[in-house]
Amino acid sequence: MKEVSWKQSKSNTATPAAMVKAYTSLMKSADKYLNFKVSPVTEKEIMPNSKSKNDYLSISRYWWPDETKRKGLPWVKRDGDTNPDTQRFGR
Repeated sequence: MKEVSWKQSKSNTATPAAMVKAYTSLMKSADKYLNFKVSPVTEKEIMPNSKSKNDYLSISRYWWPDETKRKGLPWVKRDGDTNPDTQRFGR
C-alpha cells in the first residue's frame, strides 16, 4: 500500500471534512507563532546579585526587602502580600 502525504490526502475527497477543518485550524494557529518574539534570559529588568544577566534569579512571592535595613537584607516575609517584582521576572 502506497503512503500518501497529508497534503495529498487533504485534497482527496475521501478525507473527512472534520479532519481537513482541524488541519486548517491548526496551521492557522501555528502560523501566528512564526513571528513570535522570544524573550532571552538577558532581558531582565532586575539584575541578580551576581551582576550577570545570564544567571537565574527567582524571588519567592511573599518575600520583600526589609525597609528598615540599608540594603534591604535580609528580606522579610509578608504572608499573603505578593511582591510585584516576583510577577515580572524573566519578562
